[in-house]
Order: sequence, then structure tokens, then C-alpha cells
Amino acid sequence: MNWRNIFLPKPRQLMLRLACFAALFPVIGLLGGGAFWFFDLFNHFQFQYLGFLSFCLVILLAIRATREAKIVALLLLLPLARIAPSYFPPTTAASSATPIRVASYNVLVFNERHEDALRWVRESQPDCIYFSETTTKWARALQPLSRSYPYSIEEKTGFAFYSKFPITRHEIVNCSHREYPLLIAHLDTPNGDVAFFGMHPLPPLSRSYARALEESLAILASKVEEQSGRVIVVGDFNATRWSKMSRPLERAQLLDASRGKSPGATWMRSNPLVTIPIDRILYRGKNMSCRSFHIAPDLGSDHRPITADIVWWEEYFPFAQKKICHPKISAKISTHTTSFILYHPPLSFSFTLIHVWKNDPWHPRPVPRGSAQQPPHGGVLRTLPNHHRQSQRHQKRPERLVQRTHPPRNTVDLLKGVTRVSLETMKIVNSLRGLNEMKYNVNL
Repeated sequence: MNWRNIFLPKPRQLMLRLACFAALFPVIGLLGGGAFWFFDLFNHFQFQYLGFLSFCLVILLAIRATREAKIVALLLLLPLARIAPSYFPPTTAASSATPIRVASYNVLVFNERHEDALRWVRESQPDCIYFSETTTKWARALQPLSRSYPYSIEEKTGFAFYSKFPITRHEIVNCSHREYPLLIAHLDTPNGDVAFFGMHPLPPLSRSYARALEESLAILASKVEEQSGRVIVVGDFNATRWSKMSRPLERAQLLDASRGKSPGATWMRSNPLVTIPIDRILYRGKNMSCRSFHIAPDLGSDHRPITADIVWWEEYFPFAQKKICHPKISAKISTHTTSFILYHPPLSFSFTLIHVWKNDPWHPRPVPRGSAQQPPHGGVLRTLPNHHRQSQRHQKRPERLVQRTHPPRNTVDLLKGVTRVSLETMKIVNSLRGLNEMKYNVNL
């Protein structure tokens, strides 16, 4: 046995061994994270695995070790496959509705940079913000925010919540045997009601803490599933999107606001060896999407503040639900006129038809020129478009009056006599959704 080759291998062998050793950690986290809490910790460092394996691949290509480089490229696929979906945004329709800016910040208990936090809030202007790890000192320092945020929830449980929107109701649920507080606040926003969730469980540094974290996230997911409306979830979860602990949040159909925007790390960004994205903003609801996501600069805490612009809109057009909605038509019949109202949300059209029939509603007859006959009942008579064969003389003079001797006997005769009304290719400019052109074909 050549001990020199074992302890002092050649560069290509050394890089290959290091790459194989580093590739074991994402495999252990993927396969054993659900069985043992310690193995789940390996799932958090996908960026580190990707960076180190990419470094080994570059070195091997530089020294022209083609065979070893192919092996490292294969090992690179696992962390790349887990990170890549974070850079592809979910498919959502565009909207011009006003977004709701949501922010979350773990201030850190020992952080003394209160003024920097207040300055960041004034500059970013979030509509609602959730502070975690607050103390009595931090609660006093955040009091100036009450002038801009008239609605707040400040409990002596390590968090503070400030909102510009009215809080219709709220509750605090204690999760797991560690009794981590879960804030559930219902906000009345201009875009509609939304349920706001805020949570900060302790990190899984032991078996007991890991079980408490798993229970807390499971309770959070169950509370989210109980909500029938729109939901926004923020906080320092101490679990990345790749952790097995986050599976209940995925089953609750919560979407990450950083997906496709800026899925960078939020904890310990000064140390690239351990930095991970554990501060998250999630949302769920019909027609909801994230317009922007930002990670703020360092404010003295080991966490970075995060903000997201969440937008949603109401479903005004029924065909957006992939259902055919026929316009509703109402008619009001009088002696001289018939008024129709064509209603299709959010627009309505109304028009009035003048009774112009003789005895046969299918063949209106023009009054001869110079005739002394007058329209009965003093009604104003107008000529409808000529949809039937009439004399050439009547077609040349479409404004000639037509006499009516009696109103239609019933609604069926009226609708038959009016023939058909067609409103086609009407361009509707909808400020809420980027619709192109739609057609209304209404046959009476």
C-alpha cells in the first residue's frame, strides 16, 4: 500500500475525493432527514454544496482531468436540482392592483441598533411588519411606529406586529410543548380580507427542539388549511425550503415569495460557510402573486429583514374561472316602447326599441308619402334596421315613419319581431386584468 498516495494524492485525485465527500451530505439529508433530526440539518446548506462542487469542477477542468470532471458534474446535479426551482417564479396572471407590502425582521435580543431599524421601516414603508425576538427594550424603541401604524399587537411573548390596516380580530396560539406563540391576525385591506400568520420557533439544536419545531410547523399548516380565504405567513422558521420540517407548509399549498425573485440567504450572510435562508414570507390564495422580494442590508442582527409585495385581485369576470357565463337580459314592455337591459359583470348595456309594427310584426310597412295617417297614442316612431326584403324605395329612404296599430300580443311576439340583437367585437379595457378582446353574441 502506497501511503503517500493516500495522504498526499495527486491534485485530480484530491479534488475528486473532496467532491465525493461533500456530495455525501446532500444525499444523507435527502434520504435520512425524515428519520433523524440531525440528518435533516444537512438539507439546509444546498448553496454551500453547490458552490464547493462547482469549485472542484472548475479546478478539474483547469488541469484537464476530463474523467474526474464528469463524475463531479454528476454529483453536482442533486444540489442543483433542489436549488433550481427557487429561481423559476410560479405561473400567475399579471395584475395592476395595488400590492400589499409585507415585512419580517428578527431583531435579535442583544441588538442595540434601534434607530437603524426605525430608519429602515421609514424607507421601505411596509404596510404591515412582524418583529420577532423583541424584548421590553425593543418594545419601547418601536413605540414611534404607532404614529404611522395605528394598529398593533404587542405581547410579552417575543414578537410585535404593526399594521396600517385595521385588525378585525386576532388570536395567539401556543404551539408544541415549548408553547411557541403563533399570531393569527385578520386584516381588512383595500384588496380584501387576508389572514396574517407570524411565527418564530427556536432552532432545532437538540432532539427536543427539533420535535417542537416540527410540531409548530405542523400546527401552523393546519391553521392555514382552516382558512378559506387568502393567507400570508411570515417569520423566522429556522427551517429552509429544503428541510423535511417544511413539508407541512408545502402540503398546505403555501408559495414562497422569494421564488423567482431573490432566493438568497437571510441568516449569517457575513459567513458564507453557514449562511442559509430561514426567514421566509409565504402566501396562499386565489389570484395571489408576489411582485417583488427584497433582502435588506445589515441592521445589527444575525438576520436580515425581508420585504415582499403581495398582490391579489377579485374575480370580476366569470370566464376567468373557465366557465361560460351568458349575459342576463331583462325586458320591460310598455305601450309604445320596450326597454332592454343587457347585464354582464361589471358592465351593463341598456337600449330602448320603439314599437314599429303593423299587424304583422315580421313585415313592417312604410307609410306612403303625404299620408294623413298619424302615429297612434302620440308615440314617437322610428325605423329599425331593415332585416327583411322591402321595396327599393323604402331602402333609399330609411327615415320614413312606420305605423303601428297595436302593440305585440306577448313577449314572444315582441322578441320575434325585434329579430336579433348582436353586439360583437367590443373592446373592454379592464384595469384589473390584461384582457384583449372578447365578443358578446346575444340572440333574442
